[in-house]
Amino acid sequence: MSVNFSCQGTSVVSELQLSVNFSCQGTSVVSELQLSVNFSCQGTSVVSELQLSGNFSCQGTSVVSELQLSGNFSCQGTSVVSELQLSGNFSCQHKINVYL
Repeated sequence: MSVNFSCQGTSVVSELQLSVNFSCQGTSVVSELQLSVNFSCQGTSVVSELQLSGNFSCQGTSVVSELQLSGNFSCQGTSVVSELQLSGNFSCQHKINVYL
């Protein structure tokens, strides 16, 4: 783990590779995540096998495992299905992440 990993009321599971500005509140983070630059969440469960980079956030959104997400993706009240390659700002609040 490197630079600016912080959490409150959070369980973080083994095998995480986290870099720069990972923070969460009231969030459970599941194993095998590779997270980079500006991943933050509130009241969110993040499911295993995600590779997330840059500005990941969402509102009212379910994100399924095995996503490779980067840069500028945003949604409200949206379900995102597995095996997507999305670009741009993806961000999320009060997200429910679903196991694949």
